Amino acid sequence: MVRVKAIQTVMDNYEPILETLEQLSASKSSGDVSARAHGLLAHFQRGTTVLSLQIALKILRLLECLNIAMQGHEKTISGLLAAVNVAKSARLKLHSDESFSSLLDSTIHMLAKYHLNAIEVPRLRRIPRRIDDGAAESFCLATVGYYYRPQYFELLDPFFVHLTQLLTMKASRHLKNLNRCF
Repeated sequence: MVRVKAIQTVMDNYEPILETLEQLSASKSSGDVSARAHGLLAHFQRGTTVLSLQIALKILRLLECLNIAMQGHEKTISGLLAAVNVAKSARLKLHSDESFSSLLDSTIHMLAKYHLNAIEVPRLRRIPRRIDDGAAESFCLATVGYYYRPQYFELLDPFFVHLTQLLTMKASRHLKNLNRCF
């Protein structure tokens, strides 16, 4: 539950973090500190870092809400099942092209605001000649949206499917145990 606050703090203070890392990397006082600050600055200036933090924030917020609902003092089986259903519907909202597009747009806006490196599609690796017979052309995802959208959905799907299956199985086990008592 601490992760959401930490990531949100980083996102809220991105500009001061960049300035501090620039100052530390330019300082000549300690080589180790300067080298680490330079490496961190390089990571923080990447567009993929900002996109990754944005995605993590969306997913972990949802999980934090589910975690809070599950750890309440007055936790009940019906409340647990309701929390799982809310998490499923929230996941469906996250699992849409509109959600990803708004996430990508906010990331691109942040990159422009802080003058960070743009998100790029990784370069296409060539097939070795001994394998490539020339019969088919290479497939290339030309835009950032087309490249990262499937990865975003692949991240969402298995995690939430397994989580909700696990929670519904635990809830049904508790209900069976309660039925045996009565």
